[in-house]
Formats: sequence, C-alpha cells, structure tokens
Amino acid sequence: MTEPERISPKEVYEKLKVGAAVLVCAYEDNEKFKTFHPEGAISFTEFRSNLPSLSKNREIVFYCAWPDDGAAAGQAAKYIELGYKNSKVLLGGVSGWKKAGYRLL
Repeated sequence: MTEPERISPKEVYEKLKVGAAVLVCAYEDNEKFKTFHPEGAISFTEFRSNLPSLSKNREIVFYCAWPDDGAAAGQAAKYIELGYKNSKVLLGGVSGWKKAGYRLL
C-alpha cells in the first residue's frame, strides 16, 4: 500500500481558498461529518457522488478527527491505488486544523 503524503493545515487552507484542492471527511458515516468539520470540507458521501466528475489529477485531502490520521491515511491510500495520485492526508486531522486557528463548523 502506498503511504500518502501529509499536508499541513495552512497548505490545505490556502489551496481551498483558490479551489486547488478538495478537503474530504474520511468517515463514510455522515453523522461524524455533521458533528463538526473544517470549514470548506465536504462529506464522504458528497465526495463519492462527485467522484465521476473529478479529474484523477485533482488534489484530494482526506482528514479524520484524530491526530494519528489513521482513517484519512487509509482512504488516501485507497484512492491513490484507484488512480487519484494526488490524494493526501491533512496533518493532525481536525485537531491540527483547529490548533492552526482555522474554523470548525
């Protein structure tokens, strides 16, 4: 399995502002997304429904709630194997996002 690249909250935030990346909740359970999520993120369900229209070159950043990034790394690795080579992991997950000073909704 390919080990996905980690990307800092600051890098992700800057890329989201200009539409250069998609930030995706790594959990398939929408309840976890609804509880709280980084500003600009989309649910896994929304991601999957948009997948047919996403370029395989698109930068996709997965995140999870915990700093160890386990769920996000698993999803990123899966999508790298499916040909989405720019699948990455938000470093530190939601905790890292919040610690960097960015909003949770």
